[in-house]
Amino acid sequence: MMIRFPQQLNKIFKFERGGKIYAADLTVGCVVEMDEVTSYALELSERFDTSEVIKRLEERYGKEKALDSIGKLASFARIGMFFRGERRRISGAGQQKLFISPVFLRSLNRFSFVTRVDLYRLITSLAELINLSMGVYREHTDRLDELNSKGIETVLIEEDKRISPAALISEEYSGILSLSMSFVEEAPFNLIGKPVINLAYSDRSLGDKLIQSAIDLLFMLRPWAVLCCDASWTANAILKFAPKPEGVRVIPPGVDHDLFKPMDKHSAKMNISLALNNHLFAELPIVIILSGLPLNEEASFVRKICRVNNDIAFLVLDPSPSDYLQAKPNNVEFFPIRDAHDYDMLPLIFNSAELLIFPATIGISSSLVFSGMACGLPVIAIGDQERPPELDEAGIFIKAACSNGDTMIVPVREVSDKLRSLLRKPEEMDHLRSSSLRTARRFSWELTAREIIKLFEELRKSMGSELQFKGYPIVFAYKYNRWRGEIESKAFQLPRFKEKPMEYALASELLKDHTPSEVELILTYISGDEIKAKEIVDEILSIASDET
Repeated sequence: MMIRFPQQLNKIFKFERGGKIYAADLTVGCVVEMDEVTSYALELSERFDTSEVIKRLEERYGKEKALDSIGKLASFARIGMFFRGERRRISGAGQQKLFISPVFLRSLNRFSFVTRVDLYRLITSLAELINLSMGVYREHTDRLDELNSKGIETVLIEEDKRISPAALISEEYSGILSLSMSFVEEAPFNLIGKPVINLAYSDRSLGDKLIQSAIDLLFMLRPWAVLCCDASWTANAILKFAPKPEGVRVIPPGVDHDLFKPMDKHSAKMNISLALNNHLFAELPIVIILSGLPLNEEASFVRKICRVNNDIAFLVLDPSPSDYLQAKPNNVEFFPIRDAHDYDMLPLIFNSAELLIFPATIGISSSLVFSGMACGLPVIAIGDQERPPELDEAGIFIKAACSNGDTMIVPVREVSDKLRSLLRKPEEMDHLRSSSLRTARRFSWELTAREIIKLFEELRKSMGSELQFKGYPIVFAYKYNRWRGEIESKAFQLPRFKEKPMEYALASELLKDHTPSEVELILTYISGDEIKAKEIVDEILSIASDET
């Protein structure tokens, strides 16, 4: 089911006969029997938005009947009854109309709180520039009022295993924005012939799973779809194994400059010391460490750098779990970001510190890095590839090696020496602070939204004859093995299709270059069953024709 209100109605005449309600669509020339709930929903659909229609239906008939009636209206709409093709547009100056798949709301709890804030800012910024719609499953109807109040049009989608939600995307949408980072589940949206941007934000809650998911996605990307990363270190981690490097782009997240800005350092230190209940944070210089390395490696790094720098107070930001050292040194504290109150403490935390240290690797939030820079905080980045170009002149880059398992080995001694050297050079620190502020001004949520809109325009230009679907959605891909630091071969099949024998995968590949009769002959030779071979080929061809 996929429909939203208000809608413009055709000429409709309702009447009762024999105790039954009928609705005649005089524009189309059809008459259908209609129950009382659906009849009332039709009356409301022209005057109220989606959330108000559902609310009024629930008050009179209950939630289950309310949603069922809207599902029936959606069925009528799909066959062109009752509703005009022209739809009401939400406010927005842009000509594009983007659709956010319903998988997003279902995936929110998988992200860290920081990433959830970032995605919320991105969506609201896009809604101010263009027409934006979001698919909503039945389980998330409680979010309708919130989304509509932000200028985001909601589209109710009823799950039906017989139909992929992607098949219900109407022609009015100029592109699809995939925000769930569950790329396998969202794969059908990449195959329907519309520009798609799949967002990949580095998140400690996802870690290496993001690499595997991205690899699976890249193997099935069409020319009109891309994987858009939040930072160069996210893209680099994926590009080590990417089958289609041209399908990976980088658009950094924005910064809320009204929240993240310089403030009095002494006052910030006193407040943070009280919040952490540790007097050392009022007396010693504070250095922030961004959490994101695998747990054992991060614990080892934090323990070592605290031990050799006992005259510096270290604050580990957003670790998971929040306290992973068995014997925590006095000069280190942990600050998890679990809710809005914790998030609102970030400007104080950044302004209390002298430096921010972060490993430029998958799992590190680029948003936290840029927000710290917006407060005038210099950074020390540690990475096993090139210096992150986003930093410009805002900090120092230290090259690190990798273990056989593709895990970064942080050079603790070199980091410690550079840290102490910078703290002894106030002029160089002042220069780095100025560079951080200047660099951070390049990041804003409006600019990020405009870059995404620009990328959609670019993808639309790349669409052409490639739109024809050329095979059953089974691909030979790779599995990322972090412990060995390599990729392993595997076969991959979209989850919307039931598991099939290997003959299906073989036939789907052969059909790309051979006629159906040739493939049937090969399958007959392999299986010894001519009828089965013909059934396999016919099923594959029918699915391919449905996708085109």
